[in-house]
Amino acid sequence: MAAGAIVLVDLIGRERWGAGGPMGHIVASAKLFVAIGALVMGLAAASTALAGPSVRRWGPLRRSDWCFAAVFTVLVTAALCKIVLGGRFASATAVVPVVGCIGAFAAAAIWLRIAERVSASRMRFLQVAGSVGAAVGLLWVDASVLRGRHAGGHLALEISAFFLFGGALALATMHTRAPRRAALLVGAGALVWSAILLSSTERRREHFAALRHLTGDPSTVGTLYAQALPVVGSVEAPVARLDVERWRRGEHETSEQSESVARLRESCQECNIVVYFVDTLRADTAADPTAMPAASEFMKASIRFPEAYSTASDTLRALTSLLVGRYDGQADAHEGSVLQRVRTRGMDNALFISTSAHDYLSAQVPEFRFDEVVALPDHSPEVEVWGYGADTPTGDAVTRAALSWMRARREGRFFTWIYNFDLHGWRQMKDEHVGQIDENARPDARYRAVAGLVDRSFQALLAGLDELKLTDRTMVLLVSDHGEALGYRGFWTHSTFLWQSLIRVPLALRVPGLEPREVAHRASLVDVAPTISRFVDPTTTVSGYHGVDLMRFYVDPDAQRGLPLLLHASSEGKPTMYGVVAGGRKLILPSAGGPPLLHDLDGDDPDDTDLAMAEPHDTANLLDLLVASPIVASQ
Repeated sequence: MAAGAIVLVDLIGRERWGAGGPMGHIVASAKLFVAIGALVMGLAAASTALAGPSVRRWGPLRRSDWCFAAVFTVLVTAALCKIVLGGRFASATAVVPVVGCIGAFAAAAIWLRIAERVSASRMRFLQVAGSVGAAVGLLWVDASVLRGRHAGGHLALEISAFFLFGGALALATMHTRAPRRAALLVGAGALVWSAILLSSTERRREHFAALRHLTGDPSTVGTLYAQALPVVGSVEAPVARLDVERWRRGEHETSEQSESVARLRESCQECNIVVYFVDTLRADTAADPTAMPAASEFMKASIRFPEAYSTASDTLRALTSLLVGRYDGQADAHEGSVLQRVRTRGMDNALFISTSAHDYLSAQVPEFRFDEVVALPDHSPEVEVWGYGADTPTGDAVTRAALSWMRARREGRFFTWIYNFDLHGWRQMKDEHVGQIDENARPDARYRAVAGLVDRSFQALLAGLDELKLTDRTMVLLVSDHGEALGYRGFWTHSTFLWQSLIRVPLALRVPGLEPREVAHRASLVDVAPTISRFVDPTTTVSGYHGVDLMRFYVDPDAQRGLPLLLHASSEGKPTMYGVVAGGRKLILPSAGGPPLLHDLDGDDPDDTDLAMAEPHDTANLLDLLVASPIVASQ
């Protein structure tokens, strides 16, 4: 009953299907629930038989009330505390479906005890209907609001829904015998199917093929499936180990390449550097002249990388890798972060940022440290903001403050970082700042409206540099940390997943003395540190960096990088997905278990394809690269 409702809610909210279509999805999902349910039934029967003699001493009324209530309480507490999901404990998710169903079985017994006391009531139908309605409501919230993003809340809602369904089923059937006989027959059939699934590799492969599209999907059955895979069968695990020496050395550069990029920088050896960093800016929005005309025009007049990727779909990992040029965030593996080099060279440096972003990042990213910081308020003092909640734009104000600071230092050399946080709060931004949004406008209209505010601030920066006569000796970098889903597969924010809309970012450099050019090579935020560091200090080597000096691709279109692009997604600080990009393919590996997904980056919607089974050789090669990388091996 509960499994059927979960599949029903899943069907209503799902936007995409696997190769088998809706019917194949339903059949495969039902097989999954039946197989897990059969295993749980056996475990529950065994535990009841073992515990029966001891709990009977408590008396007929207390054995269910206390024993099963305790089990249910522990399970919900574990879910809310988020103990069993993510990080080094990710392998524990293999037991989540089993433990959850055992908890549901136990909780249903509590309801049965309550039902015995109200069996004579004429309100039984309303009790059943109320329980079912409440359970469906919880599942709907889980599928349409949480979308699997918050692991603890998701698990708690699942357990609670099973509790309510179990109670409703008990109320409906406790005084009939025919359903019990039917249940025995169904249970026997379920056990047979479970045995077949566990013993037959071919059956498991068919089952995995039918539900592969769910492993990277946030809706209910997809989340359950990803958690259940280690229970109903396993995917062959790669045996590669971390290639310590390769990743320790980092990228390699020949003497010819070093000399060519050094000559390239001669026109900008003593340039000032301005980083215009926009939190949550999608690559396609930045390049759209109807949304951000100043930014799109700037990129056309710059050295631009239209195939630029973030290293993560959240700020913390993306910003850290940008600063230190490594996926593991270890600045001590080489001569330090970009900001350390700036201070070593004696450059005046300052950060201009909103208060909410500064409060969050100063606590979470210790590498993000400047000699001077100007933080301007983006919310009222009465409101507590941590990451989300800012409702007032600060882009114009931080730009004005930065220009004022640069005016006082235009005779020297400086490093300025302007952190525009406005787009991060596009949903919470007050209407008075966003303007009137047509109800019939495109779903991302509000996001684009706030992007327009960001563009206005960026245009003011460029105009200010012209006014200060700094344009000819100031390098400007336009970059973002990650994108935003904006309704893709029902998800509106960022983190958790590694879709193109989340990991593609704008990346453009305007360098005095260098002609604008579009560079076709795929770039990464991990390339920013070695690139900028060489503008700060021309003697910088690429040794120890995981990224490359992007000027290498400007000089030589045929140049290659030595290390793959890596990706990381997390939710509430716990890993959810790992990824690697190489050779026109993107491979995604869910951290909670499940088969890898292989996407064709040249497709119209790369994330809607899965070529893992069609291209097993490429899948295996990319999987070896991924599991031998520091982002997976360190977990």
